[in-house]
Amino acid sequence: MSTLKVDSIGKTTGSTQDTMAGFAKMWINLDGDAGTPAALDSLNVGSITDGGSGVYTYNFSSNMTNINYCFQGTAAQIPSGTSSGLGHEPQDNNASYATSSVKCETYYVDSSTNRTNADLSNSNGTVFGDLA
Repeated sequence: MSTLKVDSIGKTTGSTQDTMAGFAKMWINLDGDAGTPAALDSLNVGSITDGGSGVYTYNFSSNMTNINYCFQGTAAQIPSGTSSGLGHEPQDNNASYATSSVKCETYYVDSSTNRTNADLSNSNGTVFGDLA
């Protein structure tokens, strides 16, 4: 068996930066209840802006080509006293997407409340699209 090792992957007509379709262009493992939100690990996240309880803007290190990218999120902490569904998604549909960032929220839903934003300790997000 052989091993393929490369320093970068790129289109034959592009830069050496990874611009190939199908690869994640950003991902984050977020600790949102650390007082100040912190990336436990990430790719292409330059900084995180805290917008209040359960609201975060992930600022990209390298911009996206346009705002037509896909954000997928998961959340894994259920706040004490709830037995509900969790979410991690863009906050306001298209208004949340910029070429330099994506604004998201983490939340829980249970039988006694409709939807409550919350700082969760384990949330993950991924962006698929094209880098500029």
